Amino acid sequence: MSHTSSQGICTASKWSASAQKLIEYIQTIISAKRISPQDIPHGACESITRFLSFALIGLERDRYGMSTVIVRDPFYAMSGISNQQIALNAFMRAFPDMKRVDDFESFLRNALAFLKRLEEEVSRELTESEQKRADQVAAFLVCIIQDGLEEDHRRMCMRMDEDDD
Repeated sequence: MSHTSSQGICTASKWSASAQKLIEYIQTIISAKRISPQDIPHGACESITRFLSFALIGLERDRYGMSTVIVRDPFYAMSGISNQQIALNAFMRAFPDMKRVDDFESFLRNALAFLKRLEEEVSRELTESEQKRADQVAAFLVCIIQDGLEEDHRRMCMRMDEDDD
């Protein structure tokens, strides 16, 4: 009997590589206190933007009902639900003092807006509020990476157990 889990849309490890690349960029802009859109890892930013969007779809469906959020493709509906859970786990680890669903939703929306601004803006100084948002997004992404590593480790252990059988 197989105990391996699917590596589909519902694992944090799917997002780990993009999160790592984006953290490196965010750390660069925090250190320099300057946004340099030409240096942004666009693929990683798009990937994490998609992840946050999926999580927000899942949250909206959870909060407001399945029929109130229009999703044309069932894939997006299911990925929204699974990615909401991944994001919520990372959010609770990164920000243990923020316990309300409204805090989580606000974080997702602010993180999405921040990432979109990074790609749209020209080079300029990082504002104080952007510095704070960059720190928060980086802390959140670190938790995504940690969760992904833990998933990979569990998966590897399960495969080793199967090989022993």
